[in-house]
Amino acid sequence: MINISPTYFASLFKQAIEVSLHQYIIQQQVERSKFMLSKTDLAITSMADIRRTDQNSQVCYL
Repeated sequence: MINISPTYFASLFKQAIEVSLHQYIIQQQVERSKFMLSKTDLAITSMADIRRTDQNSQVCYL
C-alpha cells in the first residue's frame, strides 16, 4: 500500500491514462456490460444484480 492522497492519485492516474479515474471506471463498466450482453444468456436484471454486488465489494475494499 502506498501513502498518497486520493487527489494526488487521481492526478497521476489521469496523467498516465489520459482520462479521469471516474471516467475510466464508467468506461470499464460499459465495456463489461456490453460483453455480458453479447456473450452470456443472463437477463438484464441478473446483470444489474451482479453489478450491484461488484459495486458493494469495491466500496468495502476502499
